[in-house]
Amino acid sequence: MLPVENQEGLQVLRYVNGQEYQAHYDFFWDKKNQDPREGGQRIVTALMFLATPEEGGETVFPDAEVQSPPDPSFSPCARKGLVNKPYKGDMLM
Repeated sequence: MLPVENQEGLQVLRYVNGQEYQAHYDFFWDKKNQDPREGGQRIVTALMFLATPEEGGETVFPDAEVQSPPDPSFSPCARKGLVNKPYKGDMLM
């Protein structure tokens, strides 16, 4: 329900074994990027999974108030926090 002119371009990432996207925030700290004339704050991020990894690949929210129950199938970095295990065709917002 967001106008196209308010959206950022699509980004496609492909990971190979051992690669990861380090912890980060999807909002801006600096005043320039917070300015609506520069695009303003992101209000939603959507991740769509194009493949189901054989192992790993979780998206982790380490500071979430809700914690995922322990699961031996999670990778070591996904053992604390709210965890989303990716499956082909799923979208996480």
